Amino acid sequence: MTSRPAWRLRPLVESDVWSQRFTRAATGTGPLDGCRVAVKDLFDVAGVSTLAGRAECREQPSAAADADAVGLLRAAGAALVGHTTMTQLAFSGVGQNPDFGHTAGALSPDGQAYMAGGSSRGSALAVAHGLADIGLGTDTGGSCRIPAACNGLYGFKPTARRVSLRGAMPLAPSLDSVGVISADLAQGVAAMQVMLGAQAVNAPLPRLFVPSFACTGCDEAVRSGFEWAIGRLQAVGFRVERRELVAEVAYRELQSLPSLASIEAYQLYPDARALGVTDPSVVRRIQLGAAADGARVRALRTQLVNAFAGEVGADLLLMPTLPWLPPLTAAAEDPASFDDINRQALHNSAFVNLADGCAVSIPLPSDVPVSVTLAAPAEQDERLWGFANELDRAVN
Repeated sequence: MTSRPAWRLRPLVESDVWSQRFTRAATGTGPLDGCRVAVKDLFDVAGVSTLAGRAECREQPSAAADADAVGLLRAAGAALVGHTTMTQLAFSGVGQNPDFGHTAGALSPDGQAYMAGGSSRGSALAVAHGLADIGLGTDTGGSCRIPAACNGLYGFKPTARRVSLRGAMPLAPSLDSVGVISADLAQGVAAMQVMLGAQAVNAPLPRLFVPSFACTGCDEAVRSGFEWAIGRLQAVGFRVERRELVAEVAYRELQSLPSLASIEAYQLYPDARALGVTDPSVVRRIQLGAAADGARVRALRTQLVNAFAGEVGADLLLMPTLPWLPPLTAAAEDPASFDDINRQALHNSAFVNLADGCAVSIPLPSDVPVSVTLAAPAEQDERLWGFANELDRAVN
């Protein structure tokens, strides 16, 4: 791969990572013994207020019990180290939060602040800075995979219904997924295995489809890294096909309409400001769901799910996780450019959520933060983890 100015670890800024620090010991022993978990601040942790990115909620009643996902990790031997910063109500791929400060990715070629990714920004930063081994997050349109890609990490989005969301503040219930971010693929797989109650399986190598939308708008660094990864995968026996999927027809139309996430978020939070939301971009995007044609959007989503499962079957998608290197925070959070950058950040990852799929994003061994994503239809998580290991061995 072409040598470029290296993106190196920036100095730690604690306010970028934590909304509140605490220590919760493991409640059992198991495969995650000694693992430190940073928890996105929309999961309940017993005895702590759940802020979901809203500083005004610090005085609200503490949670009575751990969220189901938190409880499973603790029962497997993990210790909790704190709640992490996030986009308010988890509604952005950028990671901005006016209450907890601007985003600042862990990596930078020149010491400036670059986009950390959202909405699980703090969980990614905790892992990138070595403050945690696993970042627990949610993924509604890419909110684990995007910050993982921005910070040189692995991001996991399971089949949505396979991990309980009880005790997690929702955004769009039909799209929300519980995922994790890790610096080590095996450790991320171990955490997902605990939450899904399943083990990775090995299977014959599938075909890898590169959908026609996947490389739209990619910059030179991402394009060259992606092509390098394809070459490595073909060298170890993967068959790679570039094609337009039938599911892309529905996806293109969905991209021209108010999002399903906006529609479902508005149903939950018609007055987000009354709930302590201070980010105008989050309020505005929720309001887009007020007058949307929900029936049309849901019908198109059903078409996409059916087409994706029928066409891809036991094969996989291969895509760049992001189309470009992380932009400067100043650009990502500027109201004049926010919508465009957020849309581009979500472009590939949101397809998987809408298609009811599962995905793993994998960083490439580059001197810049470039990442690729493997995705499969629903209920193929165990196979996907095995193939992700094969991909990681091929490129890393």
